[in-house]
Amino acid sequence: MSKFLALIKKEWILAGRQKAVFLSLLLFSTLVILLIYFGLEVLEVKPKGIVPPVIWLAIVFGGTLQLNRTYDFERDEDVLDGMRLIPDIATQFYLSKFAVNFLMLAIITVFSSFVASILFDYPLFTELRNIIPPLFLGLLGLTAVGTTFSTMVMVHHKRDILLPTIFYPLIAPLSIAVIKSMQPEYLDAASWFKILLVFDIIYVTASLLVFDKMMEG
Repeated sequence: MSKFLALIKKEWILAGRQKAVFLSLLLFSTLVILLIYFGLEVLEVKPKGIVPPVIWLAIVFGGTLQLNRTYDFERDEDVLDGMRLIPDIATQFYLSKFAVNFLMLAIITVFSSFVASILFDYPLFTELRNIIPPLFLGLLGLTAVGTTFSTMVMVHHKRDILLPTIFYPLIAPLSIAVIKSMQPEYLDAASWFKILLVFDIIYVTASLLVFDKMMEG
């Protein structure tokens, strides 16, 4: 536990030094929402059901930038090789990265939800009970996969292109389940939520196993 707490403390310190980068993530998420909003401006009445997918897309695109820089410090300082020498550190190291990424994506989620609700005149507070559970599970799966796969591409000189190429196809089923689960007007929303829960279990478990293997290599 002491190792985990030390790792968490290190991650918070590193995150605190990169406030400007995080603000750029919020700006990027806002731009995604604005582009969709102006693209749909031709519609006099915008359907309420369009807002949950817009929020999720802003999270995915903004979150990708956050996930892509998960191991910037370890790459620049050649820390990862040293971490491999510490016994039983892989899971705790992964969970510390996961916790910080999840928090960052959660902030992007809250921010994007408010922006989208203002632009699309969406009753956010009355719809919270419909969108919070799917968004929470979606963030878990998104963070789990992104935290693992950003390790694989961190030393590649084209990692900014490589991660989305691998990442987006993997999270496509998760994204569909999240979007469907947030729209209770569909009769099968509850079934999609169960599918989302299954995806989460698979993604989180597989991500932990893959990360452990990579740390051993």
